[in-house]
Amino acid sequence: ATAVSGTISQTNVSCNGGSNGSASITVSGGTAPYTYSWSPTGGTAATATGLSAGTYTVTVTDANSCTTTRTVTITQSAAVGAPTGAAVQSFNAGDTLSALVVNGQGIKWYASAADAANHTGSLPMTTLIVNNTTYYATQTSGGCESTASLAVLAYNASLSVGNIIKSNSSMQIYPNPVREVLNFSGEEKIIKVVIFSGEGRKITEKTFQKGERSVDVHSLVQGVYLIQVFTQDNTQTFKFIKK
Repeated sequence: ATAVSGTISQTNVSCNGGSNGSASITVSGGTAPYTYSWSPTGGTAATATGLSAGTYTVTVTDANSCTTTRTVTITQSAAVGAPTGAAVQSFNAGDTLSALVVNGQGIKWYASAADAANHTGSLPMTTLIVNNTTYYATQTSGGCESTASLAVLAYNASLSVGNIIKSNSSMQIYPNPVREVLNFSGEEKIIKVVIFSGEGRKITEKTFQKGERSVDVHSLVQGVYLIQVFTQDNTQTFKFIKK
């Protein structure tokens, strides 16, 4: 009998991070029946399915215990990146998710980053926006949905300046309007602050040292801004006017 030989064919993973790849071996020579063993995964049939990107080896053994081994590398497409857009956006009462401005293809919205990464529980575009809520957007390109997402904090544009947009504590900002230095009341340890324009574009951020409770805003041009305050326990967002 001739030596056992085999030819590999493969189907690569269609979307980055997926597991729909497959590989098959067509055996010639040797003496039937044949047994198959794929590693590190793939099972014991001539075709291995449910493969993620990686290198796989199949060993074929014929009825006379003669063997042949073949190796195949399953590839995957590049990951689709998250869509882009402002991290903080305003909306009007009655607006739906379709009012949020995001750049990308096939945009989908989710209630959490985990849902976005797992592509579970997408929100209809007709979902009414809830004030002080963060929504997570993915995009789909070439039939593949991104696992990375864009987080967008939505706030009601009609809120009066000085209102706390998100707060779980008694922290306040003052003075507001402000010319030079913005202060924070309360005793919570502040880790950092991030300042956004009224349109949601990130302007600057500052990491706080122990005991610091103010940020210099004198270099900002006059206008309306948002400031996110990160403490040990939560994140709060305030709106302020720079005079």
